[in-house]
Amino acid sequence: MLVLVHALGGWALWQVLPGLSGAALAGLLVALGLHAAHARALLRAAGSMRALEVGEDDRVELSMRDGRLTHGRASARRHVCRYWVALSLGAPARRAVLVTADMLEPAAFRRLRLWALWGEAARVVPAQRAS
Repeated sequence: MLVLVHALGGWALWQVLPGLSGAALAGLLVALGLHAAHARALLRAAGSMRALEVGEDDRVELSMRDGRLTHGRASARRHVCRYWVALSLGAPARRAVLVTADMLEPAAFRRLRLWALWGEAARVVPAQRAS
């Protein structure tokens, strides 16, 4: 979908600016779409997130594809719905994180949604645990 949107943008650019320069700019826009899909949508870049761990005081630690660990504090502005959770991380990570429902097991995604909504992880009372 990301490549298709960039290709449509390239086509529109070529329609506005016909000729060799328009075709070159359209090609660059399509190449940008391919790069964005590879790096962002397919999570193939070295800086792509592989794991997210929520800690105390809204601290979030991210494990990257290349093995680096980075952390940041989740801002109070979080977007949560049934299908995804979007977090904005402050310094030093300074990035946005989008986690969709199919990225986690249902129970783990539910815990993440509860944490994002209420600011603390769901806890299980020992008496409620199945023996």
